[in-house]
Amino acid sequence: MNTKEGIIDIHCHILPNLDDGPSSLEEAEAMLKEALKAGIREIVATPHLVWQEKLLSKEQIQSAIEQLPKIIKVYGGAEVPLMEASDLLEEDKLVTTGKMVLLDTPPLGKLLGLEQVVFKMVLKRLTPVIAHPERNLPFSLDRRRLEHLKNMGALFQINAGSLLGLWGKEVEKAAEKLIEWGIADIIASDAHTAEAFTAFREAIARLRKRWGEKISENMTRTNILPLIRKEAQKVGPGA
Repeated sequence: MNTKEGIIDIHCHILPNLDDGPSSLEEAEAMLKEALKAGIREIVATPHLVWQEKLLSKEQIQSAIEQLPKIIKVYGGAEVPLMEASDLLEEDKLVTTGKMVLLDTPPLGKLLGLEQVVFKMVLKRLTPVIAHPERNLPFSLDRRRLEHLKNMGALFQINAGSLLGLWGKEVEKAAEKLIEWGIADIIASDAHTAEAFTAFREAIARLRKRWGEKISENMTRTNILPLIRKEAQKVGPGA
């Protein structure tokens, strides 16, 4: 890993009082410090776009980012609920990061309509990133469907905790399969607390040891840069 450039974490609930992430600025600061220790140098803040039946705005997210201490570069984003993604897209209420849209996939169900959502987003020149597919076991084992979604233009993000078995052995095996099949493009923390970055660091070490430096770098930086380049240019290197 290029330690100077560092890791980019695209899925992180780090903004206080917006969802089930930190409940105070102090907790958010503790998360940032632990993320820094884990080698993370850029974070996409991804609160649930719809939380307790309330829709967050880009302005609310950006305002919360501006309150954070300047420890790590933080970009605005959101975790978009799959079932509401199509309507939010049509109503121009999505919060994107560069051209990336993080899609929250539920752990249960057949994810009906996912292909239509991906198709609509790609038409808008957006890149849907399907979050933690390994947690939905039937979906994660349907290799033909996963490959079809990739061919449509979707990317896949696995959770660090899944790779460590924190969601159970079956989810761990599913995450491993997604890497071995070449389906998983990105690994992220999905952190809600400071402690999550200890697991993240362990998962990256395991990823590097088992699958090699190249795959580790691809999943923590190289595959992410084209998605958030617009945001990075907007913020600038000294931000």
